[in-house]
Amino acid sequence: MKNFLLILCAFLLCFSCTDVTKSKEQKIGKQAVGTVLNDSVIKMEVVPFKTGPKIPKENYISSARPFSLDPLYGKEVVSSITPKDGMPPARFNTFNTDSKGNIWLSNFGSQILKYNGQTFKDYGILDSGWYNFQMEITFNDQLWLNRFNPSSQGFEWRTLLFDGLNFNEISELNFIESENDGSLTQFISKGYKNSTWYLNTIDNTLLKYQGEELLASYNIEGLALELLTNVSDFGDDGTFFFDGRSDKLIKLYHGTFEEVSFKNLIPEDKINDVLVINSTSFYVSTPKGTFLIEDGKSTQINDESLFRGVLDEHNTLWSYSENGIVKTNALTSIDFYDNPELKKLERLDLHKDEKGNIWVTGQSFMGRFENSIKTYDNLIEDNSKNQNRSLRSLIQAVNGDFFYGSFFNGLFHFDGNTLTNFNFLKQPTQDYGTINNIGNLVEDNHGNIWFTHGNRDEVFLTKYDGTHFQSYNMGQERFVFIELIDSKGKVWLTSSEQNNNYNLLTFDGKSLVKITSSNNLGGFYFSSVFEDHLGNIWIGSEGGLYNYNNETITNYSVKDGMPNNVVNSINEDDNNNLWIGTDGGLSILSNNVFTNYGKADGLKESSIGTILKDDHNNKFWLRSGSSDRLSVVSLDSLNNRLVVENFSSAEGFPIPSGRGLVVDQQGVGWITTTDGGLARFDYPALKENSRAFPVSVTNIRINGESIVWSHLNDRYANDTLVSSTEMNSRFGLQKTEEELDRLKKTFTSVRYDSLVPYDFIPLGLKLPYSANSLSFEFSAVDPFLAKSTQFQYFLEGFDKAWSPLGQTNIANYGNLYEGDYTLKIKALNPYGIWSETDYAFTVLPPWYRTWWAYGIYGVLLLLLFKQVHTYQKQRTIKKEREKAKERELEQAKEIEKAYNDLKATQQQLIQSEKMASLGELTAGIAHEIQNPLNFVNNFSEVSNELIDEMNDELDKGAIEEAKAIATDIKQNLEKITHHGKRADGIVKGMLAHSRSGSGEKVPTDINALADEYLRLSYHGLRARDKSFNADFSTNLDPTLPKVKVVPQDIGRVLLNLINNAFQAVNGIENPKVVVSTKHAENGIEITVSDNGPGIPEAIKDKIFQPFFTTKPTGQGTGLGLSLSYDIVKAHGGELILNSNKEKGTQFTIILPLV
Repeated sequence: MKNFLLILCAFLLCFSCTDVTKSKEQKIGKQAVGTVLNDSVIKMEVVPFKTGPKIPKENYISSARPFSLDPLYGKEVVSSITPKDGMPPARFNTFNTDSKGNIWLSNFGSQILKYNGQTFKDYGILDSGWYNFQMEITFNDQLWLNRFNPSSQGFEWRTLLFDGLNFNEISELNFIESENDGSLTQFISKGYKNSTWYLNTIDNTLLKYQGEELLASYNIEGLALELLTNVSDFGDDGTFFFDGRSDKLIKLYHGTFEEVSFKNLIPEDKINDVLVINSTSFYVSTPKGTFLIEDGKSTQINDESLFRGVLDEHNTLWSYSENGIVKTNALTSIDFYDNPELKKLERLDLHKDEKGNIWVTGQSFMGRFENSIKTYDNLIEDNSKNQNRSLRSLIQAVNGDFFYGSFFNGLFHFDGNTLTNFNFLKQPTQDYGTINNIGNLVEDNHGNIWFTHGNRDEVFLTKYDGTHFQSYNMGQERFVFIELIDSKGKVWLTSSEQNNNYNLLTFDGKSLVKITSSNNLGGFYFSSVFEDHLGNIWIGSEGGLYNYNNETITNYSVKDGMPNNVVNSINEDDNNNLWIGTDGGLSILSNNVFTNYGKADGLKESSIGTILKDDHNNKFWLRSGSSDRLSVVSLDSLNNRLVVENFSSAEGFPIPSGRGLVVDQQGVGWITTTDGGLARFDYPALKENSRAFPVSVTNIRINGESIVWSHLNDRYANDTLVSSTEMNSRFGLQKTEEELDRLKKTFTSVRYDSLVPYDFIPLGLKLPYSANSLSFEFSAVDPFLAKSTQFQYFLEGFDKAWSPLGQTNIANYGNLYEGDYTLKIKALNPYGIWSETDYAFTVLPPWYRTWWAYGIYGVLLLLLFKQVHTYQKQRTIKKEREKAKERELEQAKEIEKAYNDLKATQQQLIQSEKMASLGELTAGIAHEIQNPLNFVNNFSEVSNELIDEMNDELDKGAIEEAKAIATDIKQNLEKITHHGKRADGIVKGMLAHSRSGSGEKVPTDINALADEYLRLSYHGLRARDKSFNADFSTNLDPTLPKVKVVPQDIGRVLLNLINNAFQAVNGIENPKVVVSTKHAENGIEITVSDNGPGIPEAIKDKIFQPFFTTKPTGQGTGLGLSLSYDIVKAHGGELILNSNKEKGTQFTIILPLV
């Protein structure tokens, strides 16, 4: 070998310290990287060794026994959910899963829990006195809930159907049981195609439902169906009912019941449980053991008394004994008695979910038996002389055989049928340093298995060719490990010396050579040796990565782009890229460029200790030390992206920890466990059965506040149970009425169409602009993997790019502009499968950005344009206006003069109208005054005559007669006074009518006013026209209160209307005018009606217009009705016309009381 030109020691000391992790994109271009070391003092040192004899394998066989690693013989690992995951500390008597994968639990209290893998939500009914008894998920994920109330009348039973929003009571399944001896009188069970079986032993009925629809009803009187333990519904092939009280199995087939007898097939009549495999195969458990009945033949498969069994997808019986859980079939029986989590639970129940997984539940516990992760704990036989059964290493040979190395028990070989143990001491020992301590195992190109074993004093390198063991004593070398057997058959080993110097050695069967240099390759610890496709040797150490090709050594370190100098493992992909595991993450060397990957790329561990190539799945398996976390990765070279799937307890995969790891030819991972067993991780089966997780929005906050959505919509608000269920599931408590009212008042403008069942998320959401800050919470559904699911989201209409992939399941958006939005959510589960969902909503604009606001803005803009146009026009015609200014002023003066003249004329006309009405009153007034004056004159003449008589009597001395005459005179004087006052009142009224008055409203007797003006009008007309005659009358409401009016004005209105009425009936047969009053709800009504010819339809709309008259010219001003209308309006009243050709005309004045 050529000597190297540079001293290796000087270079290696520069990289003897571990560097911190570099970022992912630490790339060093495409220049030559690495430093070539030409160390002239490097040499090959031949090390002495001893060749031992070839020993036949039979000399070392300690035991050989039948064995199987078939998945059916494996013991499933349990993934558990406990209070640390949020599970309430209680025991739940029912367990169900829905089509999405949610877990549903209920207990004998009020709790109904749904668990989606992240949170527990309680949908329980807060109904005092009622208890849950059974729950099943059936048609369309509806919950059947059987409840009871131990009331004073007995046991009251009620069945409810919950569709995710409403609890609907199935009234025909409500019963009252007067007495109960503790037996199960009601029973529900899931049937074929999500149907529901309902047993009611009170009425002796067996019912079958599909949702709320009753499919069939059976009378079971006389049948032994009292305490159903399980139901097996095979559709058209029949339904089997096992009754735990009578120990009988009843089959319902095409409407007929028959008993399935096991007589002469089991040793006794007592039966614990029956599990139906098909119509002719059964598992029957008795106190003396469990039997498999097939086609009338019985085989005992277990000697334990089992209860509460379920069948898995392979028809293996899972059941519970007094010692714990057992799974049993015709070939084997495997117990879980040593499971530490299950051992501490007092009572267990077994269940099967929708996907065929077996679950176990207990106090504050539920667990799933993982089909993809199984253990085999009986590789090393447990006996008193062999207390430590730990395995250290394993390998699968090219022919498919497995070899296992232990710490104390030698080598194990499994050929698919037989497990053979080779014990090199022949006597078990607890001495760690014996030759039974097997190091790592490596296979050469000829199928030979090589391994090292020994102690501090003596180390052997041994080759096993299938028939013989050939050992080589390594002489002075200690702690020797095989790192590689290269393509030429050379074995590469590492060793250490007492002074902590580490050596690199090669062995070709003839010579053992130590590769040394002046500093012994820096004295670093060598962690791995790898041969690439070109035959180059790559060496990993604490000082970086070395490439050795027998002529040169090239060193790569952080200086060249590696993330860390500590290299733990090396491998190569099909594209000749070198994969390097370091304490700073994964680094891939391609075309002289290092690309680094760490936690930001999905890796959970910062240190990569193992890299195994998986040719079956075209993946790499990564692990850090003996951690229980596995990462299965591949490189997306197109996008330079690492595709990572993480598997550990934290991600929902309880993979046991252990030292040895191998990926077999079928892509299944095998791990040696610390208790002397194997763990099988069936990655291909896991991927085959994996699915996209349902993703949904679970909560929406507005302006940072969670909403009780059902309380904002009248469709749901009237059903208090809906709001109560929503609050219980979302908040875990009930909000007060004050809180609900505040929420409703705050978000009263929020609108939506409907709610999503179970999640209570609004659909068709429309938000006012004041509620435009939103937070969306979303979740994937899986009981164990939801928490390790990663999300991305994108708000269509707002975001420019998707959010970074991460485990954050909340999207916050503030101050959204108005518009239509769609939140798109993508979820990447640990299987590497994407799922998507979206949620649409609308933010409404503020009022100043609504369409009608923009319409106003448009109008204002047009007005502005008009103003500008007007301004321009004004500037253009300014001179013309100045010229016309004097003419306009003259015209204005003339117009003002004309206006003043018109106004004066109008006042004169109004005054003329007043005087005309006064003139019309004159004759009537004269007639009214004449009557009291005649009385005054007559009584005055009679009084004069009486005075003369009284004087005569006084002269005669007839005093008494004179006094009588004096009394008559006094009475005459009183009558004179009365009629004088009457004349005075008539004159004062005339004067008041002629004056304009103060306009002050005073309480007025409307009846007296109407009566007076009726008579004045009539006598006035009679005075002007002696031939005029008409009948008139009054119909006055005596209860009419006084009304505050201006009496002169109302008098003018009445006089005008009555005059018009008398004029209308003049000349007709039987003319009549009636004035009536009435006290109405909204005031008082004064009606003037006549039986005249009526007012023509053509002029009805004109009669209240000023100056409109039908009288001949000179006989009317046309202002009477116009003034009357204005006076009534000024009093806050109405003047209403009702005219009919047949019945005449009626004017009604309505005056308010206030």
